[in-house]
Amino acid sequence: MLDRALPNWEEEFDWALLLETPVIFCSVCVRKRLLFFALLRIFLGWYADHRLNVPRFRLRSQFLRAGMTFFRAPEISKACAASAELLLPGVLQKRKREFGP
Repeated sequence: MLDRALPNWEEEFDWALLLETPVIFCSVCVRKRLLFFALLRIFLGWYADHRLNVPRFRLRSQFLRAGMTFFRAPEISKACAASAELLLPGVLQKRKREFGP
């Protein structure tokens, strides 16, 4: 079948190098698996979006949200402040005196 499409395909590639060197063989196998699973992920994402109408976990947006935590001041709610006051009563009072309200 390949002889019709690509004549002399057996002579153009050194198959012995692939089979005799375990590192190259493993590398080729890993690349095939990576390609297969990447295509499977793309297909399943398309299927979830268009057929099942299931919202997907957007990895890129999750990374952006996680990264923004390093550059933004934290939002402390009253419930968090109250629970911190119960756990560390003297520390927060000291900080309020030092830094102000």
